[in-house]
Amino acid sequence: MATENILMHAVTQGGDRQELHEAIRQHSQAAAAKVKLEGGENDLLDRLLADPAFHLTQEDLEKVLDVRKFVGLAPEQTQTFLDQYAEPVLRRYADDLGIQATTNV
Repeated sequence: MATENILMHAVTQGGDRQELHEAIRQHSQAAAAKVKLEGGENDLLDRLLADPAFHLTQEDLEKVLDVRKFVGLAPEQTQTFLDQYAEPVLRRYADDLGIQATTNV
């Protein structure tokens, strides 16, 4: 999922989508081999940062990989669940709990 976002960022910087896709495939395979065959760390992001075809800076990469871009509706769904199900139960049994219970997301 993240590599798709990196790919699209690189395309907006003038890169060729097919060439970049192939470069990601090659870098991914090399990074996987390092992990599987050598027991090393996954260095895919470092490889992509070092590849001039991607026109990536560390700042660009941090923006592209912002976790909020990958969670979809999870925050809203969680808040809805808490509002509709968890909070009413906490209120209903507040006296039995003997503590002030709250939920925070």
